[in-house]
Amino acid sequence: SYPVGSLRGCGHGPCAPNLDWGGSPDGMPDTSRHCVYDESHTVSITGGVMNIFVHTDPSGVCMGANLYPLIPKFPYMAYSIRFRGDPVAGFKEVMFLWPVDGVHGEIDYPENHLDSTIGGTLHTIAGGSQTQPFDSGVASTSWHTATMEWTPTGVTFVLDGTVVGTTSLDVPQTPMTFMVRGESDLPPAPKPPASSQGNLQVDWVT
Repeated sequence: SYPVGSLRGCGHGPCAPNLDWGGSPDGMPDTSRHCVYDESHTVSITGGVMNIFVHTDPSGVCMGANLYPLIPKFPYMAYSIRFRGDPVAGFKEVMFLWPVDGVHGEIDYPENHLDSTIGGTLHTIAGGSQTQPFDSGVASTSWHTATMEWTPTGVTFVLDGTVVGTTSLDVPQTPMTFMVRGESDLPPAPKPPASSQGNLQVDWVT
């Protein structure tokens, strides 16, 4: 088990001894820049379940986490993740693939505002607005298994055994890094209310 405060080496290799996960350095701004990634104050692992406690601390800094398994970067892969999230206003979850060149393609799945429904998005350019979105219509408040299948010719999003969407358009060809994030909602959403707090949990990833 790793209680909150155990993960202090993120950004410099494994986040903790005998843990094959890395992460962003504490204090790094999240995507919206409303909040920061701060694994040492948000992440714990108990009974094999990783928990990200998204919240605002007494100083007014809102925080989440950005984590990644220390594995090779692959061109084409399939992954499955067992996860759930409290319906926390102002925060989102996103498990995604980011290209090693920072440019060619991005695959986000599962992804959702924690108080909304689970979807997936294929970005033609990493971080760009050319997107192919898919929505399951299913909330993330109970446990779900999401699977993403990426081949040279297609990307498919599956939730609990049901295909949410598939595409053969603008399929990325660049090796990718897998990441797990709990962070603030993207603009034009405002900074999360100071009262917003809750947990994003990951049971396993394969």
